Amino acid sequence: MSKRRKKEVLKVKPVANELEDRIKSFNFRIWLKKYWKVLLVLTLLVCIAYANSLGSDFVSDDTRSIVRNPELDKPSYIFNQSKITIHSLFLFIINKIVGRIPLFFRLVNISFHLGVVLITFLLFSLLIDSKVAFFIACILAVHPIQTESVSWISGAPYTQYSFFLLLALLTYILSVKNKKLFLISIISFILSLQSHDMAVVLPLIFFLFVISFGDIRKNWKSLIPFFVISIIFGLILVGNSMQRIETFQTDFYQQAQILNPLIQIPIAITSYLELIFWPKGLTLYHSEMSFSQSEYILRFIIFIIFLGIIVYSLKRSRRIFFGLSFFVITLLPTLTPLGITWIVAERYVYLGAIGIFMVVALGIKRLSEIRYLKIAIRIIFSLIIMALLTRTVIRNIDWKNE
Repeated sequence: MSKRRKKEVLKVKPVANELEDRIKSFNFRIWLKKYWKVLLVLTLLVCIAYANSLGSDFVSDDTRSIVRNPELDKPSYIFNQSKITIHSLFLFIINKIVGRIPLFFRLVNISFHLGVVLITFLLFSLLIDSKVAFFIACILAVHPIQTESVSWISGAPYTQYSFFLLLALLTYILSVKNKKLFLISIISFILSLQSHDMAVVLPLIFFLFVISFGDIRKNWKSLIPFFVISIIFGLILVGNSMQRIETFQTDFYQQAQILNPLIQIPIAITSYLELIFWPKGLTLYHSEMSFSQSEYILRFIIFIIFLGIIVYSLKRSRRIFFGLSFFVITLLPTLTPLGITWIVAERYVYLGAIGIFMVVALGIKRLSEIRYLKIAIRIIFSLIIMALLTRTVIRNIDWKNE
């Protein structure tokens, strides 16, 4: 074995062994008893952040899919869709029980968002530690870029697919201890696919997890069922792409076009990073994506630097590699050059933003471990959470009515 190969094994294997030990010793009841106060804090953050959205009206696509949809009253509505989705199922059930009252439809979004926050805390408590997991979950709970998926009723598929996707990843990881959870992971993956097409990338996230935290030689066989399901679903998705193009033309007046990936992808990635780190220009449709040549060159340079950091972190820090790659992989379905998605939409990055939050949380933890910075970092982090929370509350007002 070469010296370089030996170094690589020594670098990766302890992380895999450490994680495996944590998984095998994990007990949910004990974990819940230990961290119930943290879960309560996270729940309160979500409730405070979205309390002022509860009285908002139906807006935008909600009008067409709920208010003016006579099919919603019929049981056949669930089966008349191109496929049965979790979203359409909830729409039908809520309409049957309480009628077309926006409060109850929106509560579903907030509940799924809370579920995503709590699963994220549990997931990263296992993958890294509870301190980093807490930082990630706090930012996720209140970050305003998530508002579109939570406050907008029609954004529900993004919170739903994210919840089931993270549940699939969590149960896949825990299946090392309990083999029955492997089946739960597959079922969660299917539910995620039934929530939104973007879940098709889950096997790539599993592969990323194995590279970053596990041992690919031991775990590659367990990935096969997920890749098979994803390929089958992906082929169906390709078959439906023409319908998607037609919808863009008739409903949104977008002309069919092939986008230049060298322009589309750098602009999309840098725009999402900008909205995450400085969430000022939040809007429903980011349709005006025009930049001067100098602005594009600057964004392209930032994009290349971003890719360089991912490549560099593969050798230097597998955790940072996981976070940044997670961000990109979850966006892949929206980065196709076929013009069947918006170049930038805040709801697209609902799940992927967790990867960036993870990298930020790792940095915060590293700084907080410096003794003379410990108190200052805690104060700064608290102020950041308060600022993000305030921005989310203000952003909810944008969704109040048409």
